[in-house]
Amino acid sequence: MWPLQYRVAQPGEVLAGGAKVLNLVDLGDVYLTFFLPETVETASERQKMMFRVKVQINHDLLHKYFKQVKTGLLGVAWLKNDSNATWPENLQIKVPE
Repeated sequence: MWPLQYRVAQPGEVLAGGAKVLNLVDLGDVYLTFFLPETVETASERQKMMFRVKVQINHDLLHKYFKQVKTGLLGVAWLKNDSNATWPENLQIKVPE
C-alpha cells in the first residue's frame, strides 16, 4: 500500500516534464535511525564512539495508522535493555483506537 502523504502540485498548475505531483509513502520502508553511545574505558574515547541503529515499526501497526504516518521528522528513541523491566507510565504505548 502506498498511501498519499500530500499533494505537491495543485489542480490547474502547469508543470515541467518529470515534475512531482504527489508524494506517496512506502509503508514497507518507514524507519527511525538513532545513535547509541559505546561503553569504553575513558570518557574522552566514549564521546567519540557511537553506533547507528535503524529500527522499523511493525508493518500491521503502520497500515492501521497510515493516516498519522509522517516522514522526514525527528524522533526520540527509548531503549529498554532488560526484557523483564516495565516501561515508565510516561513511555507507555498510546495509539488512538
